[in-house]
Amino acid sequence: MHQAIDELAHRVTALLIVKARELGLSQEQIVSIRPMAEVEPHAVPALGEICGPLPPACPATDAVCRAVQRAAPYLCWRRTYSEADGFPAAFLTRYGWFDLAGPDGPYGADGLRIMIGYWGDGLFYPDHSHEQEEHYLVLAGSAWFRLGDEPLRRVDAGEVFHTPPGTVHAAEMRDEPLMALAIWRAQDLTVRVHLTDSDRSVEIG
Repeated sequence: MHQAIDELAHRVTALLIVKARELGLSQEQIVSIRPMAEVEPHAVPALGEICGPLPPACPATDAVCRAVQRAAPYLCWRRTYSEADGFPAAFLTRYGWFDLAGPDGPYGADGLRIMIGYWGDGLFYPDHSHEQEEHYLVLAGSAWFRLGDEPLRRVDAGEVFHTPPGTVHAAEMRDEPLMALAIWRAQDLTVRVHLTDSDRSVEIG
């Protein structure tokens, strides 16, 4: 395992301990985070933005953001969607995510999938849903999140947005990018997302 990835996992674990109550995590779940396998690095077009100047973090999340940047060249970055799913090139070239702990990540965890994603400013992540319960923890920047028919709510660095299983949600990145940690909890941790507006499901493993 590359040292930068190990450092990132250490920083994330420390943050999860601090935020455990807000994220609904137990001590047993956090201590289950463990090294699993080497990953083949894979870059996405947004990597230049991700490794450049980031929007503001907060004292609790800044160390994780810096660790993401240091580990970025050694991680397997992914994109869930394509133009066939109705996403424009402007979206696809300015976002990406990676598994830190999960079926395809360098680390594993019991009943958890821990991902970190980046979305450029001005992007809109449309209505979608998935079977897994999800907590977003904003690491840097901000986004306006919406759950179901509720009004958009701004979530800043260090704050959490919770999505119950199967609930439609969306996110709008307005005047700054977003870097966020996402935690899925379920027995089945496959990335299977239903796009509400196109009635299309996307699965990437």
